Amino acid sequence: MTEANQQVSPISESDARAALFSAGSEASNPEYFDAERRRHGWAFGWREDRGDVPMGTHAWIVADNGRVRMLKHNDSLDDVIAEELAE
Repeated sequence: MTEANQQVSPISESDARAALFSAGSEASNPEYFDAERRRHGWAFGWREDRGDVPMGTHAWIVADNGRVRMLKHNDSLDDVIAEELAE
């Protein structure tokens, strides 16, 4: 991560959800998706109390710079957040 990226301020969960909403992600809905604060961003995944994950549902990340990305099955949360910060 570059020095400039280390200076990005953490965003709030509500700002991260707003970024998801703008990107058209279903993960913006807290009724169905939990948020987990990670180093330099947020991870959003299906809430366990909602039962089985519906087919086609993905986890998402929002980096502290506001960049949003849907995760693939084998993606590492922290690696993807770092990649989005580096862009």
